[in-house]
This record gives sequence, C-alpha cells and structure tokens, in this order.
Amino acid sequence: MKYFINNHIIYDSHQGLLYTDDVNNAIKLTTTLNRLLLVLVQNNDEVLDRETLLQRVWDDYNQVVSDNNLNSSVSVLRRHLSSFLDEEIITTIPKVGIKFSASLKFEDTEKNEENEVEGNIKESINENTLSFTTETQDLPSVETQSKPSNTKKSYILNNRYLEVTLIVIIIFCLLYLFKSYFFVSRTEYPEVGKIDQCSIRYINSYHKPDTKIINFTTLQEQLLKLNIDCTIPATLFYYNIGTSTDDKTKNNNSLFLSYCPTPDKNSTTISCDNIYVK
Repeated sequence: MKYFINNHIIYDSHQGLLYTDDVNNAIKLTTTLNRLLLVLVQNNDEVLDRETLLQRVWDDYNQVVSDNNLNSSVSVLRRHLSSFLDEEIITTIPKVGIKFSASLKFEDTEKNEENEVEGNIKESINENTLSFTTETQDLPSVETQSKPSNTKKSYILNNRYLEVTLIVIIIFCLLYLFKSYFFVSRTEYPEVGKIDQCSIRYINSYHKPDTKIINFTTLQEQLLKLNIDCTIPATLFYYNIGTSTDDKTKNNNSLFLSYCPTPDKNSTTISCDNIYVK
C-alpha cells in the first residue's frame, strides 16, 4: 500500500520506503519503524495510548517492550519525516498518547501489480498466438510432408517383408533336403516274397538282386530240411551268392539264412537263428 502524506511524501508500507519524487533517494525504514509508522498512519488523527503502540509494534512480534524503545522509535520517525516536511505531524500528548495528523491519500499497489501482471500475461499470450499463427502459415502442409515419408516407410517395410519371406522359404527348402537325404526310410533288405507266413528279405547292400531268378520252391525245400517253421509269423533273411553274381554253378550256390520269429507285442527282444548252407 502506498500513502501520500500531505501530498508530498510517499510512504510505501510494503517496502518500508519514504520518498518524494525519486525512489532512488528513498529512506529505508527498519522493520520496527515501518510497523510503527503504519499503525500511526492507519489511525490518522487519533490518539493512541502507549500501551496500544507497544502491544501492536513490539509485543505482538515477540520483541522487547519498553518505553525507551517507543520514545526512541518515535524520535527517529520524526527526524525522517522532517527531512521532507517542515511541519510536525507526530505529536506527543503527555499522559495520553501519541497522535499522527496529516492529509492522507492511498493507493493499493498490490491490485495495481496484479493488474499489471495480468496485462503482461495477456500481452504475452497474444504475442505467442500471433507468432504461432505466422509460423503455422509459413509451414508446408503436414499432409504434403508426411506423404513422401509414409511412402518411403511403406517401401522399406515391403522390402523387409519380402526379405523375411525369402529367408523363411530358403530355410524350409534346406530342411526338406536335409531330411530327405539323411532321414529317408531306406529298405536295406527288401522283401522279395513270402513262403507261408515267412517274409523273405534278401540281404544285399551293394548289388541289386535279381529276384526273378530266385527259386522259391528250392528255398522252401531247404526250409523243410532245416526244420524252419513258417506256419508262424517270421522274417527270413536270405542270401545266395548265385543270385548276386549271376553264377549258377553248384560251387557258388552257398546259402545264408537268418530266421527271426515275430516277437509278441509285450516282448522287447528278438531272437534269430543263423544258418549257413554250403
């Protein structure tokens, strides 16, 4: 709050200043002197007893209360005011109190500061709005900028998808070839025929047997001679030198048989009888 004392002195109670025209030449009041002058100004043309002044200026602020402090402070205030005015505006009435008497006008500086701040804020907002509008007008269209970028991103993504797809196809092809080469089920001993319940399988890993010239009648006679039972399910592995070499001489008609009855479902072992006939 600013008080205009006798249309000459400006008292700024908020900052504790006394000055006339130039604030740079202001007198800075102490905190205690500022409180004392404010109480006197607020009670202009009224006589305040000493107890009231001591209470409101010292005791309420937990400061030492004494008449000497009051007298000293009043004396300093008179000296400061007399540097601006010739007349005495603080008078002491013996045994009654102290009176401040002057022509006063006041100005609420806090409201003015608030209005000034609001005005500055509004001005700043208007400037920023104008600046933003100008910048927006200068900027190219967002759609114009984004279209090439989106097209480029789409092109990159399509290429990546194509690369990933090709890699997956290549991997599947390699796996298929690997499986076909290493895991294909091979019949090392092909079945060449059956005698009763015996499955005849020819043993030959290196030559393709001529199954057309295998004499199953002779083979069956050999089985009877060797007491091999084909009335039960069994596998008969068969090898004949003459069949492999196309040599039909008696000297090369050696025969190898391996008789393996089919085990029960619960059995975990297979038993085979190996027979060599010369």
